[in-house]
Amino acid sequence: FYDKLRAYATLIDALVAQEKSSEAADLGFDVLAHLGESFPDSTPDESMIFADYTKTKQMIETKTDDMLLNLHLMQDKNKVAAMQFLKSMFFCTYFFKQEFLPLTTFRMTQVSLSHGVCKESPFAFAGYGMFCCIFGDIKAGYRYGQLAIGLLERLKSLGQESFARVYISVYAGINIWNEHIKLTLDPLLQGYR
Repeated sequence: FYDKLRAYATLIDALVAQEKSSEAADLGFDVLAHLGESFPDSTPDESMIFADYTKTKQMIETKTDDMLLNLHLMQDKNKVAAMQFLKSMFFCTYFFKQEFLPLTTFRMTQVSLSHGVCKESPFAFAGYGMFCCIFGDIKAGYRYGQLAIGLLERLKSLGQESFARVYISVYAGINIWNEHIKLTLDPLLQGYR
């Protein structure tokens, strides 16, 4: 199974490119189950989403900003692989299985909090911050957006694949609730480049 992970990732990307996001999502959820990150078979309802949001909120609120910025690096190869697939699943669920989008985001955040950070973690924190804003906690959303930027800087030696996605999430999805739109334009341009 593990020797096929790269092939599965490529297949998911190919399915998304062919606008077969439903098939990509199904494959991704199967791979994630093999990596120990199972999702419900049925479409999650609001109570499931809110329960997972609450679980994530309880996990993250026990940590200070300094603790979050200095979480140890993720060592478990299964969890690193799961984070890579979860990031891919974010985009599959965004386009097709949108009810799973919050669960995917919350799981990335939970895995980072429980197992340490990896290069996908800044994107997880940015996504979690966006959902905080959606659920009406603008202050918390801003906090996690800033932490996502800080983690991105700390982890830049691991790769910058998430740079644009983190910047767009933070400056278009979070900071717009807290700052004048003019203050988001330069960072958005940086993310675009």
